[in-house]
Amino acid sequence: MRIREVYLDGFGVFHDRRIVIGRGNDGNQGVVLFTGANETGKTTLMTFIRGILFGFEGETSRNFYAPGRGGRHGGNLEVETLKHSKPTFHGDTIYAETRVLDKKLTSKGDRGIVSVETKGINQRGEEVCYFKRKVMVWTNEAAPGRERPYETAFTAED
Repeated sequence: MRIREVYLDGFGVFHDRRIVIGRGNDGNQGVVLFTGANETGKTTLMTFIRGILFGFEGETSRNFYAPGRGGRHGGNLEVETLKHSKPTFHGDTIYAETRVLDKKLTSKGDRGIVSVETKGINQRGEEVCYFKRKVMVWTNEAAPGRERPYETAFTAED
């Protein structure tokens, strides 16, 4: 397995942080080392990756790594395929069409791994990008309550 990218929306010290894991000059993955001073997030990053792959250790772990700098608790790993077939420009409107390819429950049964493919289509009906990825999502029964991003709801008339 190759982890191509780690994105942390809100997890411990990380907020809106993207870490791209590239290949070496010879095209091979090789060994990836994360280095840094004490208290910069190395253990937090490894806890996140392990949690995404093998499950988090319940509420204690999730509270311990609550977003300290904003964002929603969580993130994402791995983009399998990404193709940009046409350029996009400022002012373009991009619509997404997503199809579920596969889904399976994790061993804990409260979430699942969903494989999807998504096409980005511009306002002229041209496919501008395509990607396949896997995401971990809660089951309907286990999903935490949804939070609105605004104090009060608004309607189309607002």
